[in-house]
Amino acid sequence: MSRRRANPVPGIGKEAYSAFDDASSIAQGSLLVLDGKNHAALLLATGSGLTADDSLAREEAVAKLVLAKLR
Repeated sequence: MSRRRANPVPGIGKEAYSAFDDASSIAQGSLLVLDGKNHAALLLATGSGLTADDSLAREEAVAKLVLAKLR
């Protein structure tokens, strides 16, 4: 399932958007999280066999760790 559009992701940061592309030779996902006036995190996941759900779960977990350190 190829999702190339940015989709809102509720429950993390003030705003968050994800995108996933499995049409390339290697699946790739991204998550942009905006958290407050001066904090943002951009996370990328790539890998053979990566799914949209796996990608988002991994990126969300890392974003929560990173953003907690920025507060």
